[in-house]
Amino acid sequence: MEPFSAAAAAVALCPIVIGIAQELRVAYKKITYARQELEELVNEMDIFSDLYTEFLRVCSTRKRHRRSVSSAKRKLVSWTKHAIEDFRMLAHKVDALSRDPVYKHSIIDISLAKVKWYFSTKHLVFLRATLSITRQSMVGFTNICAIELLDEQLAHLKSILTVQQRDDILRDYGMTPEQYTQVLQSSR
Repeated sequence: MEPFSAAAAAVALCPIVIGIAQELRVAYKKITYARQELEELVNEMDIFSDLYTEFLRVCSTRKRHRRSVSSAKRKLVSWTKHAIEDFRMLAHKVDALSRDPVYKHSIIDISLAKVKWYFSTKHLVFLRATLSITRQSMVGFTNICAIELLDEQLAHLKSILTVQQRDDILRDYGMTPEQYTQVLQSSR
Protein backbone atom coordinates (compact mmCIF):
# COMPACT_ATOMS: atom_id res chain seq x y z
CA MET A 1 0.00 0.00 0.00
CA GLU A 2 2.92 2.30 0.44
CA PRO A 3 3.47 2.86 -3.31
CA PHE A 4 -0.22 3.66 -3.64
CA SER A 5 -0.17 6.28 -0.84
CA ALA A 6 3.01 7.83 -2.27
CA ALA A 7 1.33 8.14 -5.66
CA ALA A 8 -1.78 9.64 -4.05
CA ALA A 9 0.36 12.18 -2.20
CA ALA A 10 2.15 13.11 -5.42
CA VAL A 11 -1.18 13.58 -7.21
CA ALA A 12 -2.46 15.71 -4.33
CA LEU A 13 0.63 17.92 -4.51
CA CYS A 14 0.32 18.54 -8.27
CA PRO A 15 -2.16 21.44 -8.01
CA ILE A 16 -0.03 23.08 -5.34
CA VAL A 17 3.14 22.78 -7.43
CA ILE A 18 1.32 24.11 -10.50
CA GLY A 19 -0.05 27.03 -8.48
CA ILE A 20 3.40 27.89 -7.16
CA ALA A 21 4.87 27.72 -10.67
CA GLN A 22 2.18 30.08 -11.99
CA GLU A 23 2.80 32.54 -9.14
CA LEU A 24 6.53 32.47 -9.85
CA ARG A 25 5.90 33.17 -13.54
CA VAL A 26 3.65 36.13 -12.66
CA ALA A 27 6.28 37.46 -10.23
CA TYR A 28 9.00 37.12 -12.86
CA LYS A 29 6.94 39.05 -15.42
CA LYS A 30 6.16 41.82 -12.92
CA ILE A 31 9.82 42.21 -12.05
CA THR A 32 10.99 41.93 -15.67
CA TYR A 33 8.76 44.79 -16.81
CA ALA A 34 9.33 46.94 -13.71
CA ARG A 35 11.59 49.48 -15.45
CA GLN A 36 9.17 49.92 -18.32
CA GLU A 37 6.19 50.32 -16.00
CA LEU A 38 8.10 52.74 -13.80
CA GLU A 39 9.00 54.84 -16.85
CA GLU A 40 5.37 54.82 -17.99
CA LEU A 41 4.31 55.96 -14.53
CA VAL A 42 6.86 58.79 -14.62
CA ASN A 43 5.46 59.89 -18.00
CA GLU A 44 1.93 59.79 -16.60
CA MET A 45 3.06 61.91 -13.67
CA ASP A 46 4.62 64.47 -16.04
CA ILE A 47 1.34 64.79 -17.92
CA PHE A 48 -0.52 64.90 -14.63
CA SER A 49 1.76 67.69 -13.33
CA ASP A 50 1.11 69.82 -16.40
CA LEU A 51 -2.63 69.31 -16.04
CA TYR A 52 -2.45 70.09 -12.32
CA THR A 53 -0.59 73.34 -13.03
CA GLU A 54 -3.24 74.35 -15.56
CA PHE A 55 -5.98 73.39 -13.10
CA LEU A 56 -4.46 75.64 -10.42
CA ARG A 57 -4.17 78.47 -12.95
CA VAL A 58 -7.86 78.17 -13.84
CA CYS A 59 -8.79 78.09 -10.15
CA SER A 60 -6.78 81.24 -9.45
CA THR A 61 -8.41 83.20 -12.28
CA ARG A 62 -11.96 82.58 -11.09
CA LYS A 63 -13.50 85.72 -9.69
CA ARG A 64 -16.04 84.18 -7.37
CA HIS A 65 -16.54 80.76 -5.94
CA ARG A 66 -19.61 78.99 -4.74
CA ARG A 67 -19.12 77.25 -1.42
CA SER A 68 -19.62 73.77 -2.93
CA VAL A 69 -17.12 74.50 -5.71
CA SER A 70 -14.54 75.80 -3.23
CA SER A 71 -14.98 72.70 -1.09
CA ALA A 72 -14.60 70.41 -4.10
CA LYS A 73 -11.51 72.32 -5.22
CA ARG A 74 -9.89 72.00 -1.76
CA LYS A 75 -10.60 68.27 -1.68
CA LEU A 76 -9.23 67.82 -5.19
CA VAL A 77 -6.06 69.75 -4.34
CA SER A 78 -5.62 67.67 -1.18
CA TRP A 79 -6.20 64.43 -3.07
CA THR A 80 -3.71 65.50 -5.71
CA LYS A 81 -1.06 66.32 -3.11
CA HIS A 82 -1.51 62.85 -1.58
CA ALA A 83 -1.23 61.19 -5.00
CA ILE A 84 1.98 63.09 -5.77
CA GLU A 85 3.43 62.16 -2.37
CA ASP A 86 2.50 58.49 -2.92
CA PHE A 87 4.27 58.59 -6.27
CA ARG A 88 7.38 60.14 -4.70
CA MET A 89 7.48 57.49 -1.98
CA LEU A 90 7.11 54.67 -4.52
CA ALA A 91 9.75 56.21 -6.79
CA HIS A 92 12.12 56.53 -3.84
CA LYS A 93 11.62 52.89 -2.84
CA VAL A 94 12.37 51.58 -6.32
CA ASP A 95 14.81 54.22 -7.56
CA ALA A 96 17.33 51.47 -8.35
CA LEU A 97 15.00 50.21 -11.09
CA SER A 98 14.67 53.52 -12.94
CA ARG A 99 16.56 54.15 -16.13
CA ASP A 100 18.15 57.28 -14.62
CA PRO A 101 18.54 56.51 -10.91
CA VAL A 102 19.23 59.36 -8.53
CA TYR A 103 22.11 57.44 -6.91
CA LYS A 104 24.49 54.70 -8.03
CA HIS A 105 23.02 51.42 -6.71
CA SER A 106 24.63 48.11 -5.91
CA ILE A 107 23.34 44.76 -7.10
CA ILE A 108 21.83 44.20 -3.64
CA ASP A 109 19.98 47.53 -3.85
CA ILE A 110 18.64 46.60 -7.29
CA SER A 111 17.52 43.18 -6.01
CA LEU A 112 15.80 44.76 -3.00
CA ALA A 113 14.12 47.29 -5.28
CA LYS A 114 12.79 44.43 -7.41
CA VAL A 115 11.32 42.77 -4.33
CA LYS A 116 9.81 46.09 -3.20
CA TRP A 117 8.40 46.59 -6.70
CA TYR A 118 6.79 43.17 -6.65
CA PHE A 119 5.07 43.89 -3.36
CA SER A 120 4.07 47.38 -4.52
CA THR A 121 2.17 46.35 -7.63
CA LYS A 122 -1.22 46.66 -5.94
CA HIS A 123 -0.22 50.09 -4.70
CA LEU A 124 0.83 50.95 -8.27
CA VAL A 125 -2.61 49.96 -9.57
CA PHE A 126 -4.21 52.09 -6.84
CA LEU A 127 -1.94 55.03 -7.67
CA ARG A 128 -2.75 54.84 -11.39
CA ALA A 129 -6.48 54.68 -10.65
CA THR A 130 -6.16 57.67 -8.32
CA LEU A 131 -4.30 59.64 -10.98
CA SER A 132 -6.94 58.80 -13.56
CA ILE A 133 -9.83 59.84 -11.32
CA THR A 134 -8.07 63.02 -10.25
CA ARG A 135 -7.17 63.89 -13.84
CA GLN A 136 -10.79 63.42 -14.94
CA SER A 137 -12.02 65.50 -12.00
CA MET A 138 -9.63 68.34 -12.82
CA VAL A 139 -10.68 68.32 -16.47
CA GLY A 140 -14.33 68.36 -15.42
CA PHE A 141 -13.76 71.22 -12.98
CA THR A 142 -11.83 73.19 -15.60
CA ASN A 143 -14.64 72.65 -18.12
CA ILE A 144 -17.22 73.85 -15.61
CA CYS A 145 -15.13 76.98 -14.98
CA ALA A 146 -14.85 77.63 -18.72
CA ILE A 147 -18.60 77.24 -19.22
CA GLU A 148 -19.33 79.59 -16.32
CA LEU A 149 -16.92 82.16 -17.77
CA LEU A 150 -18.59 81.91 -21.19
CA ASP A 151 -22.01 82.33 -19.59
CA GLU A 152 -20.81 85.45 -17.76
CA GLN A 153 -19.36 86.91 -20.95
CA LEU A 154 -22.52 86.11 -22.87
CA ALA A 155 -24.71 87.76 -20.24
CA HIS A 156 -22.39 90.77 -20.29
CA LEU A 157 -22.58 91.00 -24.09
CA LYS A 158 -26.35 90.72 -24.05
CA SER A 159 -26.60 93.56 -21.56
CA ILE A 160 -24.24 95.83 -23.52
CA LEU A 161 -25.45 95.44 -27.09
CA THR A 162 -28.40 97.43 -28.31
CA VAL A 163 -30.96 95.94 -30.65
CA GLN A 164 -29.35 97.81 -33.57
CA GLN A 165 -25.89 96.44 -32.71
CA ARG A 166 -27.27 92.90 -32.47
CA ASP A 167 -28.85 93.31 -35.91
CA ASP A 168 -25.57 94.68 -37.31
CA ILE A 169 -23.62 91.64 -36.04
CA LEU A 170 -26.26 89.32 -37.48
CA ARG A 171 -26.09 91.06 -40.86
CA ASP A 172 -22.25 91.40 -40.96
CA TYR A 173 -21.34 87.92 -39.73
CA GLY A 174 -24.44 85.91 -40.45
CA MET A 175 -24.69 84.78 -36.83
CA THR A 176 -26.05 85.98 -33.53
CA PRO A 177 -23.72 87.77 -31.10
CA GLU A 178 -23.79 84.65 -28.93
CA GLN A 179 -22.65 82.45 -31.81
CA TYR A 180 -20.03 85.02 -32.77
CA THR A 181 -18.68 84.98 -29.20
CA GLN A 182 -18.49 81.19 -29.23
CA VAL A 183 -16.53 81.27 -32.48
CA LEU A 184 -14.10 83.79 -30.99
CA GLN A 185 -13.73 81.73 -27.82
CA SER A 186 -13.05 78.49 -29.69
CA SER A 187 -10.34 80.13 -31.80
CA ARG A 188 -8.21 80.89 -28.69
